[in-house]
Amino acid sequence: MASVEQMVGHAEINGVISDYFEPTRLTVSAAQIADCPRPEVKVLFLLLLCAESAMPYGGTIRVTRTDTVWHVAGEADKMKTDPAMWSWFAPGPVPEPTAALVHFALLAQLSGDQNRSVHAEYGAGKISLSF
Repeated sequence: MASVEQMVGHAEINGVISDYFEPTRLTVSAAQIADCPRPEVKVLFLLLLCAESAMPYGGTIRVTRTDTVWHVAGEADKMKTDPAMWSWFAPGPVPEPTAALVHFALLAQLSGDQNRSVHAEYGAGKISLSF
C-alpha cells in the first residue's frame, strides 16, 4: 500500500498513458505533467478512462494540470453522451454501476475520499473533465 505522500514520476505517468492508449484510436497528450502525488495520479487515470468511454470511435485527449487542478479535454467527431455516465458527478441519484461504467463510480468515490469533486461538461464533439 503506497503512502499518500508517495510521488509518481513524470516518465512513469506518461509511460502508462502511452502503453495503454497507443493501440487505441485515441491520441493522448500529457507532456506537461510533472511528478504528482499517487492519489492524484489514480484519479487522473480514471479521468482518462471516463474520457475514453465518451470517445469510443477515437479522437484526441489533452491532459493539463494547473496548481492542483487536473483538466482532461477531449475532441472527437463522434461522442457517446449517455447521461448515465455523467450522473455520478451531479447531485441526485446515481445508477447501479455496470461493468462498462464502474470507472465512473470509482472516480466519484476516489474524488470524494480526497474531499474534491469532478466537474464534467460534454456536448457535440467535446468533453471536459476537471478534478
